[in-house]
Amino acid sequence: MELWVLWLVIAGLLLISEIVFQWVWTLCLAIGCLAAMAAALADVSFLVQIVSLSAVSVVAYILLIPVLNRWQEKARRRNRNKSRTGMDALLGRVATVTNEIRPGKLGRARIDGDCWQVRVPGGNDIIRDGEEVVVTGYDSIILDVERKKLQERFELNFNSKFNIIMSIVSIILAIVVIGIAVAIIAAGVKVVPQSETRVIERLGRFHAVLPPGLNFIIPFVDRPKTIYTRYVTVGVGGRHMVRMTTTPVIDLREQVYDFPSQQVITRDNVTTEINALLYFQITDPKKAVYEIDNLPNAIEKLTQTSLRNVIGELELDETLTSRDTINTRLQSILDDATNKWGVKVNRVELQDITPPESVRVAMEKQMQAERNRRAEILNAEGEKQSLILRSEGQKASRINEAEAVKQAEILRAEGEARSIVLNAQAEADAIRQVAEAVAATNTDPATYMLAMKYIETLKEMTAGKDNKTVYIPYEASSVLSSIGSIKNLFGQ
Repeated sequence: MELWVLWLVIAGLLLISEIVFQWVWTLCLAIGCLAAMAAALADVSFLVQIVSLSAVSVVAYILLIPVLNRWQEKARRRNRNKSRTGMDALLGRVATVTNEIRPGKLGRARIDGDCWQVRVPGGNDIIRDGEEVVVTGYDSIILDVERKKLQERFELNFNSKFNIIMSIVSIILAIVVIGIAVAIIAAGVKVVPQSETRVIERLGRFHAVLPPGLNFIIPFVDRPKTIYTRYVTVGVGGRHMVRMTTTPVIDLREQVYDFPSQQVITRDNVTTEINALLYFQITDPKKAVYEIDNLPNAIEKLTQTSLRNVIGELELDETLTSRDTINTRLQSILDDATNKWGVKVNRVELQDITPPESVRVAMEKQMQAERNRRAEILNAEGEKQSLILRSEGQKASRINEAEAVKQAEILRAEGEARSIVLNAQAEADAIRQVAEAVAATNTDPATYMLAMKYIETLKEMTAGKDNKTVYIPYEASSVLSSIGSIKNLFGQ
């Protein structure tokens, strides 16, 4: 349990006691507990909290005494200003009980050396011997009394050194008792937050693992076992500083360790700086405490050595291009090694891989040469593709032209054939009609047709301007007879 909560609870209880019993020292102790609570919130040691409690309580008591004395003096002055005689003069006087007063019964009290019978009207408390009471009334010779109020019960002043010293000693004793009680409660009550735990030893031997929530242990017999923890702080200039401390709190959440860069040598003898991240989780708090002395340091050293072994089996190019493979191998190796420590390694990540400057320069030159080579190849491939596409385009163009010529010739031939057929059909129809007409005249149609062809041929032979000579076949009798037939035809 947090100490400031205990101080707050004790201060509340003391304030309640002050309200009920009106004891000034309880009020002073309540103020001191509030000061101790402030010290606990400031995260100071328990000894400093006790000193704060003691100093503030004593100072509060010393400061309250004059105030209470002034209140009492004012009350006395008011009483002196009232003229009282006889039994009325006893009203408001302070008496010391010599024989305890019980409810409904008479007791005895002393006022200025005189003993009086006293009673507490309507009271339910027992007033012990030596306590002081105030006279509030009387009935014949029996005085009615009640407990002293706050301003009446404290008649201490700085002239009474003994009373002051005794009061301060009482406060100190009360502070000691409160300090012991707080120490016992703080040692016996343990509040464990969620996702955390503590390993408890009883007289040096393992006893239990505390679950989250409120837990009770035997004070000063059961003690939480401390464990090393590692955390990183940012120092001056942004530098990260690793600190190692001990704490009884065991964090069960997944934790990450950022290890500093280390020099490793690859298989081709290249020295490289590598920075790794490790994600792990404590699964068995007992093993994490008792199976290994310094868990963070052991995990760090194991990670460094395993990383050297894995990188030593690879060349530089493989190291730069096989991060996933390296992470998987490291995670498997570390998980197997840390299993007996109650730790589960979830994953390992390589943050930075930094080769030497000379290697980086060589890699840059190689990369530039490779880029130039790729550029030349791409240019050659482009030119090749361009020529191929251009030749394919020419080929396709010529094929298209040949196809066009072919289609044109086919269409022309089909047209001529169609024309010849149509001409033949027309000529056949003409010959048929001529034959029918010639047959009506009892003349040979063949002779008529031959004569017509002869005349057309003769016309073509004599069509030119320079044709002065006409060639007539030697055997022309048949032709002439055909012409005579035509004459006879027209004569008819």
